[in-house]
Amino acid sequence: MSPLEAYGVLRISLAVALYAVFGALLWLWWRSTRPSRQTAPRVASAALIVLAPGPTGFASEQSLPVGAVCTLGRAPTADIVLTDEGASLEHAVIHRREGLWWIEDLGSKNGTWLNQQLLDRASPLRAGDMIAIAGVSFRFASTEDGAPAGPS
Repeated sequence: MSPLEAYGVLRISLAVALYAVFGALLWLWWRSTRPSRQTAPRVASAALIVLAPGPTGFASEQSLPVGAVCTLGRAPTADIVLTDEGASLEHAVIHRREGLWWIEDLGSKNGTWLNQQLLDRASPLRAGDMIAIAGVSFRFASTEDGAPAGPS
């Protein structure tokens, strides 16, 4: 092999190595920008099942999804709008804290009832708990307590 041929082979080898490094860098960048395949932590789901719809227009046994923070009231900005005049604009809130679901009255005029007791502070919720606001009543359903978050 002449020095000129060796030089040509060396140039081709270096070009292949350079493209291989560039390809590896491009592949690593592409992997870092893709969404992870790991599943997100499981978030417990919850729902309010309408028992007595009152004048709200909800159907009996209708399932209303509850997010990590869910406001209830007459205000159009509430997550669950209650058209009952006995409900305050911002009546109550259901939220997730410390691994539990909680319900809290927001200083409403007519109060929020949990299992036939008037709420005076934030209280934890469990599947099957009954919530009453004005003329509307709900059953709380949560996947965390073994109960499906929907009609049973």
